[in-house]
Amino acid sequence: QGSIFKLGININRMLDVPLESSTVGFKNNVISFTPEIGYDLGEDLRIAILGEYAMSSTEYDLTSIDSLISLNGSALNAKLQVVYNPFKLKFNAGFRSVTTDFVSPGSQTRRVNYQATSRQASTFGTYYVSNTDGTDIIASEREINLYDRLTQESVYNQAIASSLMAYNPIYGNVDPYGLATPNRTGIYVELEHGDEKSPFTAKVNFNSLSEIESTNGDAYREYTVIGAGVKADFKKLFSMKKEANLVLGYNSESTSRGGTTELKLDMNVINAGITFEVANKLDLLVGAKLFAASGSEMSYNYESYDGLYTLNHVDSENGKVEFDVTEQMISAGLRARFSDKSFVTLNYNMITYADAKYVSPVSLDYATSQWYMNYTIKF
Repeated sequence: QGSIFKLGININRMLDVPLESSTVGFKNNVISFTPEIGYDLGEDLRIAILGEYAMSSTEYDLTSIDSLISLNGSALNAKLQVVYNPFKLKFNAGFRSVTTDFVSPGSQTRRVNYQATSRQASTFGTYYVSNTDGTDIIASEREINLYDRLTQESVYNQAIASSLMAYNPIYGNVDPYGLATPNRTGIYVELEHGDEKSPFTAKVNFNSLSEIESTNGDAYREYTVIGAGVKADFKKLFSMKKEANLVLGYNSESTSRGGTTELKLDMNVINAGITFEVANKLDLLVGAKLFAASGSEMSYNYESYDGLYTLNHVDSENGKVEFDVTEQMISAGLRARFSDKSFVTLNYNMITYADAKYVSPVSLDYATSQWYMNYTIKF
């Protein structure tokens, strides 16, 4: 490490020895390098080239059929960074690429476990809907929605997964496994203003990606992501005596593919939140999240192959799934602050869900509400 050049090296090794009840042995080695070359042009401006390069080596030992699957992959994320201190501006322009066979369980494991809880009445209960003609009441079990992803501890994954987990494409089809999502390559730009102590912060980003390998042989998916967010601390901006904050956010994702089986999936999310101190250390909280996803993607089977779970896409016209989902969440409540690291919140949340494509034999549209109380201690 020096004043101009920095280099970090990280080595991770995972080993899962098969027992009598297990049919899969798992070995994974990941080594990553994080170099940075930077130069300060006085106290105001810094220019740097930085990133991360990782290599993975993975073995799945399918003991039940005496078969060994070996995978070797790599991931690259390199960017040019310009920091202008007087305006607290940070600009990034980069390139990233993750090969199809890159495996890194620590970075690819999802927080939401769809495979374990999707469509289980024991987790989400059974609600009743009626036929579109108003006859016959039919019981149905609903899927994990956006609100569940934010509040239901039962859907959170509690372990590192040795293979890619199932996901719902309407809630993130571009990077379902974060920046370590396999079979992605492309460019991105980011612009940030402010830091944690700033009265006003803002960020915008743009990603243009595509598949490295086609899943149907004649066309590649192309992905676009646009995001923006702002946060204003009015107490700092206007020297107010009481806390007052505003948070706004927007995110848009688009997936498209031509060829024999054309695909087009769009997702948009708008967030807004207001915090206002109505009495000493007692805050009024109001927020809203609006979500919409429409278009088509391929269905997939998430199944065990002698103990090794795999995502198998049904890539044909018969395997295409149509989406037209909207969700709205509105929340209002109070927060009592005992200190900077201890507070309790009480919220009333109202959720509506509509699926315009799923109307036969029943409609799965619904509305629900929930009181939510949470006590937080920061260490």
